[in-house]
Amino acid sequence: MAEKKLTDGEIAEMKDLYDGTTASCRELGKLFGVAYQTIMWHVNHLNRKVKQQRYEKDYKQRKKNKLKE
Repeated sequence: MAEKKLTDGEIAEMKDLYDGTTASCRELGKLFGVAYQTIMWHVNHLNRKVKQQRYEKDYKQRKKNKLKE
């Protein structure tokens, strides 16, 4: 069975609706017409991306502060 391609809007909406449980993934899977593992992958991928961006921002700020001293 071929997976349906999710749009960025659907992925963002999915992240808002996800509450951290597998049951939630299964319900969202039915809602969006994809496997629940796909939902989990997208949500985890977005969370990793956000954490990476925060880390990079903090790193740049710390580096900037060190240069001021």
